Amino acid sequence: MVADRLEGGAEDLLLAQRALACDLEAQEALAIRLRCVARFVAERNRRLGSPLGPEGIEEVSQTVVLQVWKRLDQFRGRARIETWTYAFCRNETMNAARRLQRERSRTLSLAALEGPLEPSVAMAVHQGAVDQGLVDDDIEALLAHLAAREAQVVRLRHIDDRTLPEIALLLGLSVSSIKTHYYRGLTKLRALLEPIDKGDRL
Repeated sequence: MVADRLEGGAEDLLLAQRALACDLEAQEALAIRLRCVARFVAERNRRLGSPLGPEGIEEVSQTVVLQVWKRLDQFRGRARIETWTYAFCRNETMNAARRLQRERSRTLSLAALEGPLEPSVAMAVHQGAVDQGLVDDDIEALLAHLAAREAQVVRLRHIDDRTLPEIALLLGLSVSSIKTHYYRGLTKLRALLEPIDKGDRL
């Protein structure tokens, strides 16, 4: 069995070397092999009590795949590529779970501070919608111009009246990631509202 692993590792080392040499066939073969990452991450997440949601698992999986490609030159062929990759999955899933736990521990304080700390862009978007008398259908039409995740977060925040920490827990993402989607979406909404304002003033 050890001999089989060593032989398989040697074969995978050759595959990795070919992929690093820009062999397209080897790169495609390696990409197929790395489909195991999502399964590994999901399994590690389950063993940790499933702290990450589907979106969190996907985010970790993408991070792991990028790490594997970046460090492929460090693969020495002592085991199969899947075994080597598993260590990345284990470590990154654990790190993500710890980050999420820290975010959860800050939920109450962040929720308390969220209102006063929201940038003026949120107020500008809200006031612009009020001034223009936008109804729900108008708002939904504006949200359709945003990326799916941005629209989802803005909708949860302002229509469902969820706090950013609550949205993070709901979607299985970090609060910082939610804030990025949220403020990016608000910035786009303000840009969409400004032409309307200018048109009304002409």
